[in-house]
Amino acid sequence: MLAVRYATARPTIGPNKSASLKKEIKEDRILYLDGVRGFAAIMVLVSHLIGLVAGSSLFYRSIYFQALGNGPVAVHIFFIVSAFALSIGFIKSRDVKIIETLALRRYLRLVIPIFCVCLISFLFSRWGFFLNKEITIYSHSAALENTIIHSHLTVSKLLKFAFYGVFFEPSLVNNFNAVLWTMNVEFLGSMFIFFVLAVFGKVRFSSAFFAMIGVLVYIMQPALISFVFGLMLATISEKVWFKSAIKTNFCKVGGLFGVALFFYLQSHDLEQQGVPEAMSVFALIAVVSVIGSSYLQCFFETKLLQFLGRISFPLYLIHPIVLCSLSCYQYKIMVLAGFPYIVVSAAVFLGCIAFSVIAAVAFMPVEKLAVASGRSFAKAFGRTP
Repeated sequence: MLAVRYATARPTIGPNKSASLKKEIKEDRILYLDGVRGFAAIMVLVSHLIGLVAGSSLFYRSIYFQALGNGPVAVHIFFIVSAFALSIGFIKSRDVKIIETLALRRYLRLVIPIFCVCLISFLFSRWGFFLNKEITIYSHSAALENTIIHSHLTVSKLLKFAFYGVFFEPSLVNNFNAVLWTMNVEFLGSMFIFFVLAVFGKVRFSSAFFAMIGVLVYIMQPALISFVFGLMLATISEKVWFKSAIKTNFCKVGGLFGVALFFYLQSHDLEQQGVPEAMSVFALIAVVSVIGSSYLQCFFETKLLQFLGRISFPLYLIHPIVLCSLSCYQYKIMVLAGFPYIVVSAAVFLGCIAFSVIAAVAFMPVEKLAVASGRSFAKAFGRTP
């Protein structure tokens, strides 16, 4: 979910091919998928904002507005893009060292930003900055009440959760940040992708193969189906017939119909949000539409969406803290000042997006540290960062 960068390798000739390959592994960016990540991050932010403002305005409770802010589906878009990004480099080169390098980077890449966000939540809770429980009196909505639970946590619990529990025992997620529930799925999904590529990577990935692992994943952990979809898309994207097909006008325009179908299904089947496989299918429709349409790719390569893509992980992690502190305070102050609820909702809605983006940009040094640390760790094991 978290990185649209993937490792690719240029082929070399001669006995030192392996050494040269490690030196030439580099990170590329699939620009339009960066834009998709940015759009998905905004969808998650909007979904949580609706929980604050929907109680005082019918506009935010409209079925179409909620489809645009369908956070659960946006999360599965992250999962599909993440699986695609983690697997495409190996599928292009079939070099197992790429898998080893990405696997060695993965933990530090995720855990450093997670720890920093948990630390901020820990301190904000201690200092009484969170108002998401109190705001229910003014907003007529209890949707944010459990986004961050104010509890007396110890430093030992903070460290245990941030470095271990968030991936393997996520029972304390709401004590720090509700969106961290996805990190368990993200980490396990990443390891699943690395395992499948390492064990079966030399085998031709057929439709029967994807059907088999799809059934197994559905039985064990339905949320991981999105990772199967991402691996499948990465495989298909390298097929000659697929590269030829996406150049046709049919696919270019068909992608637009796919996006329309994506929003239509969400707006008419919102009761399916609680079913992981339904959310995965909705997300798959969205990502396939973008991959298959050059028109949509151009849209998602615009500067705004590229910017949002670069800060998507920090934005995803930090926005609940902004929402439960600064935005709730803004909401309370404006209500007590006598502003109409429709004005309060609009001001808080726009303000939260702006504040969250600023906070995400401020969080970018942590993001860069996580990437650099992952590279250094992989390098320590002789893998090209």
